[in-house]
Amino acid sequence: MVGALGSAVKFLATIFGIGVIFVYTQPMFDYQQAVSIGMGGYAENNFSFVMGTRQFVLFTFVILAVLVGVLEIFGIEDNSTYGMARRFNGGRRGRR
Repeated sequence: MVGALGSAVKFLATIFGIGVIFVYTQPMFDYQQAVSIGMGGYAENNFSFVMGTRQFVLFTFVILAVLVGVLEIFGIEDNSTYGMARRFNGGRRGRR
């Protein structure tokens, strides 16, 4: 349960961090949109491409965060280096 709970906390922190970055950069994109609309023509079409790329990156980061969380939950933990560093024989139970 600790592994799943830790993964959930890391996932939510990652999603929150992505949200903070997108909220922080939103005024820059609003300004760019206003300038693009004012210029008209290809600049406006180019801005729609920028917004589409931004949304693609957002969804890609969320999907990657989900995959990393699932892999962390179901992954195998290797503690053999800790056991060897403590002068044990490196087994799962410590001293043999």
